[in-house]
Amino acid sequence: MNDPFHHSLLSVQTYKTEEFAKQIGMNTSNAFGIVQAIVDLVMQYKAPGAEEEEEDGASSFAGKFLLLKEPSKSMIRLYAVPWEEFEESDEEEEEELSDEEDEEEEL
Repeated sequence: MNDPFHHSLLSVQTYKTEEFAKQIGMNTSNAFGIVQAIVDLVMQYKAPGAEEEEEDGASSFAGKFLLLKEPSKSMIRLYAVPWEEFEESDEEEEEELSDEEDEEEEL
């Protein structure tokens, strides 16, 4: 079966949040600091050709990004991607979700 949209669930493991954090070596006290650093980095991004600042002094911001963690490395990468990127896959996912909801309503 080579269908990428239909899968069989083999098992599920459940962990308490604190237990899972210890297992992956995450320091919970700085987790939100990491998120804040990523958000700050994204907000500093200026798209090529974007105006420096608006009249009221606030900078305009619009962008689409991909945050990627390589499994074998302790590093994350942040990529600026074109606004249209992944549009096709987003539309396909929305169609699948609406089809699944329709099937559930019929039952």
